[in-house]
Amino acid sequence: MTWKDLAIAIPISLWLSFVILCSLQGPICVYPVEAQLQTELNNIEKALLDHRIKTGRSPTTLAQMRAQLEIDQHPNSLLATGRDCWGRQLVILPVLGESNRFTLRSLGKDGTLQLSGGDDLVITFTGG
Repeated sequence: MTWKDLAIAIPISLWLSFVILCSLQGPICVYPVEAQLQTELNNIEKALLDHRIKTGRSPTTLAQMRAQLEIDQHPNSLLATGRDCWGRQLVILPVLGESNRFTLRSLGKDGTLQLSGGDDLVITFTGG
């Protein structure tokens, strides 16, 4: 094998290794992931508000959101999968001390629930 052959083979083998690892790990977050996730959460938040204006009610589960919201649900979207790009389940929690208020959140890169601070990405909405 010549140096020229190696110069071609090494980058290709590194790229293939990356592709194989990525396919084994499931959904992958790419830069700027937080901005991508926040944009998708903001779209869900807008759809929730629009739905509430039209019907007077809002869904409070992911299944209800999938069925009732008028939003583009491509196969890899947050709403379609119910998971963020790290493969973690989205979480809906009631807002403490506020009747009919909920948060929809990605637990962020570290995967831990953080009610204040941290890397969770969150929208708040009125449900019910």
